[in-house]
Amino acid sequence: MSYNNDERNFRSHYYEKVGFKGVEEKRSLEILLKEDPLDLDKLSTFCQRFPVPSLYRPFVWKVILGILPLHQTIHTFVTKQRYEQYHNSHQALIIMRQVTPAMDIQKIHLQMYQLEEGELPLEDSLEYSVPHYDSFESICTCMSDIIEEEVDVYWLSVRFHKLFEKYQEVIPKLNEKFEFFLKKEDSSLYTYLSENNLLNKLPYKSWFQQGFCNVLPVPGLERIWDKMIGGSSAILIFTALSLLVTFKRSILNKKSPDEVLKFFEMIPPDNTDMVVNKALELWNKYGSPLKPDI
Repeated sequence: MSYNNDERNFRSHYYEKVGFKGVEEKRSLEILLKEDPLDLDKLSTFCQRFPVPSLYRPFVWKVILGILPLHQTIHTFVTKQRYEQYHNSHQALIIMRQVTPAMDIQKIHLQMYQLEEGELPLEDSLEYSVPHYDSFESICTCMSDIIEEEVDVYWLSVRFHKLFEKYQEVIPKLNEKFEFFLKKEDSSLYTYLSENNLLNKLPYKSWFQQGFCNVLPVPGLERIWDKMIGGSSAILIFTALSLLVTFKRSILNKKSPDEVLKFFEMIPPDNTDMVVNKALELWNKYGSPLKPDI
């Protein structure tokens, strides 16, 4: 995977010009996927450097998140076990009368996850909720728009949610660094938000906790998730920063703080590519950091 940068850039430019954008990166990934055992560090690095081709994304994500082992010779066996575990958990919930045919699949997946973790609420009258599950249904909904197989949606949602649980310890640092970079990139916008008491009201903390689920449409979201699954929690900072910088004019044109907050509840989907490209540009500008301690 080591290239001469000038050579790689020249070839990439040529391929893109003739309509084969990303062909070189795709070939590099295909070479990595022929290795047995697979190299986790190389796959993670690929996710950090390039967008993962949609054809290979489910497989790459499953390997990095530990759903599939590095040794490809046992993938068939492990996949079968994952399917059986999924269906056993689902059947158990049916027998326990915890799910009905009318329930959304996201809610069923949540209960399966809680069952696996030993935290399933068993009394209808008991108001039982565990805060760290709050984002699971949103993740599952977004994952179902990226991944076709229902079983894969479940396992990827579970492992991605567990990844967010690991990120919780850096959330305060993400919040701090977000404000630091906002002030650095656009001091006038930072001042406007601060003076209007908007900075602490912006939903960027929930963005960080849910990985921009229900904020960015899936075509852009999966490119951000590539970086996260590749090991970068810091990409969340620059995605939030990109949202504010990209929509600066819209923010300044709002007549009240409430209008600003309402705007971020419904971000225009036609600007997704612009937001994601800007986020990746900012991430690269500051050295493609993995953690927010930069």
